[in-house]
Amino acid sequence: MRTLAIVVGFSLVILVLQGQAAFPYQQPAAQRADDLFVIFKGGHDGYMDRRGEIVIQPRFESWERDFAEGRAVFGVSPKPWDIDHTKFGYIDEKGQVVVPAKFDKAQDFSEGLAAVAFNAGKKSKHEFEKPRHWGYIDRDGKILISPPFRRARPFSGGLAAVQNLRYKWGYIDPSGKIIVPFQFEDAASFSEGKATVLIGERVGFIDRTGTLVIPAQFREARSFSEGMARVAISGVFPDARMAPHKFDFGTGKFGYIDQSGNIVFEVDAVNVEDFSEGLAAFQVENQDASPYSSRPSIVTGRTGYIWCGYLDKAGKVAIPPRYQSCGRFAEGLANVSLDGSWQYIDSTGEKVLNAPYSWVAPFHHGLAPVQDHKNVRGYIDKSGKLIVPTSTAAR
Repeated sequence: MRTLAIVVGFSLVILVLQGQAAFPYQQPAAQRADDLFVIFKGGHDGYMDRRGEIVIQPRFESWERDFAEGRAVFGVSPKPWDIDHTKFGYIDEKGQVVVPAKFDKAQDFSEGLAAVAFNAGKKSKHEFEKPRHWGYIDRDGKILISPPFRRARPFSGGLAAVQNLRYKWGYIDPSGKIIVPFQFEDAASFSEGKATVLIGERVGFIDRTGTLVIPAQFREARSFSEGMARVAISGVFPDARMAPHKFDFGTGKFGYIDQSGNIVFEVDAVNVEDFSEGLAAFQVENQDASPYSSRPSIVTGRTGYIWCGYLDKAGKVAIPPRYQSCGRFAEGLANVSLDGSWQYIDSTGEKVLNAPYSWVAPFHHGLAPVQDHKNVRGYIDKSGKLIVPTSTAAR
């Protein structure tokens, strides 16, 4: 269960590392389990359909992994939450183990392959210090690309970004052949025919041949989404000591570029997000706020420091920044928070549904995950009806 909501305290990253693109691999209809919803009962994960009927009984160690291309990751630990020794495998849509839990890390399937990691044999006390070698398996668990890579990303657009043992990134095809040589400091998955790459300290875009089609000129960039890519141009997150009233946020200059690299529009904001269903969330700072006393927002009249709304693809404010938290639009609705209460709005900014929960996420296949104030989780449909509470304990 994931949410892309913008929240106060959100930290920018160099790249969004997973792009989305059409791909040649097609999952057989009988194996389409990607619309199953993970549930948590009795300390274990299971899966239900959109009607709330349990399809796979809760019996797996809780890792909250969704299905992708008919497979879901599960973990096995020698003792509860022993992440240093957990092994991972895959189940099918019937809950049957199809790939035994033998990998140190396992990603979701994409274009028929999944990246998996083997420990290199060197022991470490801490999980994050473990050296790993990454490779790729097919849906039956057969190793198709041997693991000589330090890091690996999902296949997208027929290529996968991988890091060699010298910490350089390049791209391989499904046979393991190096298509784009190892040369980048970082590299993202392809999305809409292009991928963001880090060259020195600047980000640019390459095509599938490895040609730099948009020069490395940006401080930060995201993958293309709906024909546009979000880039950071200047002044992002200045030193708080220079502007203490900004509480480490500060206003930077962001922009959105088209497929040719031309800037479609620029915006001064604390942060902006990718486009989804024609709208992109953005944050602005309440300039009247001080570090000592909250003052009303110049937009809404309410107190607070950071406010969010939505931009259209012309750079115009489609929904004014009147919320404290803004999720992405999905299936016509976006989850937003106002004065401590969640709701769902439509593309005009009209409230469609109250959500009296402590946490909510975007809709997916007609349902949205929610959590109440007692840490009980469940799913709601678009009428607000609770579809079987799915958790009886806090995480």
